[in-house]
Amino acid sequence: MCKDMGIAQFIDAAHPNKSKDKQISYGQLVDAMILNGLGFVGRTLHMYPEYFSGRTV
Repeated sequence: MCKDMGIAQFIDAAHPNKSKDKQISYGQLVDAMILNGLGFVGRTLHMYPEYFSGRTV
């Protein structure tokens, strides 16, 4: 779905990678967040303990 719509390419065109330390693009990140939110992964991001490790809850 995300590849068909070209979401990653659209975002990457607007916000190109400027850091040599990044391993994925902003578009790939948004694709992953969309797929995660739609439930196409085993566990949602907020269910991982590491997600809350540096946050005050």
